[in-house]
Amino acid sequence: MFAPMCIPPSGAEQIVAAKFVTAASRLGWGIDVITWTNSALYYPEKLEERWYEVNGEVFSICDENRRRVKNIPKLVFAAINTGHLTSGLIWADRAIKLAKKLIGRKHYDIIISRSHPYWGHLPALTVARLARLPWLAVWNDPVPKAKEPPPYGRGTAATIPFLLKRYMNAVCRNADINIFPTERLLDYMCSYLPGGTASKSAVIPHVSLRWQMPSVPHDEKFVVLHSGSLDEERNLENFLIGTNKARRNNEGMPLELHWVGKIDDKVKEQILSHGLDGCSTYRGSMSYPDAMKYQGKAAILVVIEVPCEIGIYLPSKFVDYVQTGRPILAVSPKVGTLNDILSRCGGGIAADVNSPDSIAAALETLYAQWKSGTLEESYGSGRLYPLFSEEYVMGEYMKIFERLMKKRADQGH
Repeated sequence: MFAPMCIPPSGAEQIVAAKFVTAASRLGWGIDVITWTNSALYYPEKLEERWYEVNGEVFSICDENRRRVKNIPKLVFAAINTGHLTSGLIWADRAIKLAKKLIGRKHYDIIISRSHPYWGHLPALTVARLARLPWLAVWNDPVPKAKEPPPYGRGTAATIPFLLKRYMNAVCRNADINIFPTERLLDYMCSYLPGGTASKSAVIPHVSLRWQMPSVPHDEKFVVLHSGSLDEERNLENFLIGTNKARRNNEGMPLELHWVGKIDDKVKEQILSHGLDGCSTYRGSMSYPDAMKYQGKAAILVVIEVPCEIGIYLPSKFVDYVQTGRPILAVSPKVGTLNDILSRCGGGIAADVNSPDSIAAALETLYAQWKSGTLEESYGSGRLYPLFSEEYVMGEYMKIFERLMKKRADQGH
């Protein structure tokens, strides 16, 4: 598996990939991972609390991604060897050379590549062809960033540089299967990817691991917890207004807001301006196991999405929350993936990210259930686990593997 962001699992993308490797390893799959040694560190990792499993080897390759004069010869050779001119060239070239050595001494059945970043697929383009192995390309976000829906990007109408478009077309045409975590993301990306991409694509969500969570006693405080980053594009303002309204409508609500992750001063000032600083607790960055334990003690877990017209994403935090079984408040687009899941299956409430009234109503409903002691029974997210379980997700991958390997065998490869 080519996955620039994977191990150590120090950020959202890395955690998603490390969970996949763990689920695969628990099933006895042998999986060797080629990753990127200078991937950014977002969350601390406690070596004594290593939660992930790898039934194989992890190879970390350094990529001198900055275009310095001294790197020009390496970049030129890498561009010639890969046939493409993109970011991540030096990493991809080194990954290809390593993969060739591994294939020379080991038997492999499948190649998987992961994007984000988008150049995670680059070495697989060469290696899958040389090794004549089936290849699955996993896309977790729209590529390139300009194609992301507003306010992150300019939408599907954004122009793509010729060389990047050529690279993306090559990936989609040469990969045996393209994997997307949601139907909405598949439809969105296939609207600008090469014709025929949709017909050889599949939807498989991120995986929720089996995670041992303690039972949660009824606390004296109504703890509402948000975990993860709060960038400028997320509309925190509406959440704060809605939270204040719910508190005013329920006199004496023993509300506590817990913020897990790095919260910058601007966000803290925003919370203060709404009079919610006094009931807020800032926990800072936590290791993944510590964050899971801490989330498991909250009454409600909140995920705040960007106010897009349509929610195409499957936030990794949402799937992490399902591992805890705690009720989820998804502050998300009125039309979108999280609303689809929660309205169809339960496990929490989806509130319109653009409507403080919708957010307030959702909080009031959850609070009433908490007061009556029926919150878990009515809105526990454990009922969502079968949608993301190791058995289901890896079973879907296995069906694709078996189909592709049979096809290769029939073709005499």
